[in-house]
Amino acid sequence: MCKSYAVIMAMTFLIMGGCSSVPEQDPSTPSIIQAKSFSPAPEGKGYVYLFRDTYGDDYLKTYVNDKPLVGFDKYNNTLNKSFFFLKLDSGRTYKLGTISHLGKNEMGLTVESGKTYYVCLNPNRGILPSQRDLVILTEQKEIEDAQKSILESIMNNP
Repeated sequence: MCKSYAVIMAMTFLIMGGCSSVPEQDPSTPSIIQAKSFSPAPEGKGYVYLFRDTYGDDYLKTYVNDKPLVGFDKYNNTLNKSFFFLKLDSGRTYKLGTISHLGKNEMGLTVESGKTYYVCLNPNRGILPSQRDLVILTEQKEIEDAQKSILESIMNNP
């Protein structure tokens, strides 16, 4: 009986440890430094921060123009407290999307030259279909809060 209990406890700790582990990142990596400096996008480009600052067990697969973004987990690529930093050509409309346990959410974003966009990935909670996974932040206070969250987050695509 004692051995069974010990085995069950060991397996529980291994499983819980695997769920809570995230990859280590070197903060001196040039792409991470650039992303976390919030410098303006150059002429002909636009920057898009797709970030998730919530905790929970909701999984999101994130994609641009139906192409999955590759993160740390090939199946559910957007971890809690993580972000993608995208450098996109201006003058084009991109389809941003997420897939969660409640379905697919998409939005179009036309990128303007030199502009930076902050898109918050909020996993759907509940059963209301009107809830959105993707929210573009436009208010200055929201953008400042997003930048603080990004500074504390790991970059999915360094």
